[in-house]
Amino acid sequence: MLECFKEGAKLTMFTIGCIASTNKAEIVLTQKIGDRWAFKMAGKRKEYYLKMDSDNLIFIGHNLPIIADSEIVRYNGNKMFAGNACINVGGRNGESLKEIKKFIIDNLQNPVTDEVLGKIIFHTKEGKETVMFEEKYELGSHAVVDRILNKTND
Repeated sequence: MLECFKEGAKLTMFTIGCIASTNKAEIVLTQKIGDRWAFKMAGKRKEYYLKMDSDNLIFIGHNLPIIADSEIVRYNGNKMFAGNACINVGGRNGESLKEIKKFIIDNLQNPVTDEVLGKIIFHTKEGKETVMFEEKYELGSHAVVDRILNKTND
């Protein structure tokens, strides 16, 4: 992990934004300043500092098989986002929950807590939502995750 960070490296980062939605940013590392990395968003000029929080998911590369829920074209042709303060993802080309879970396990570049893993929700184009790392989730710590788990256990 993190050894692959070098100037010019392309990364994809998933975060929870200010309106409780999942944000996906494809970034390029521009320079290391002290112990922090500066980056630019793909196609932009402004530089930002990379937050190596355990709340973010960081992967190497762009155009990955994992996408934010806001990028999923639903069965009715529309797009939407959950806005539930969880990391909401899906598969770019219809990849299954199992395939995306394996991708996360094999390719995650930064350490994250079990609390974060327990709040990753997989969405399908049919609108089904599943907690990806249910085994990491502590029951009662997030109302939305509790609701999803109760739905699947009914």
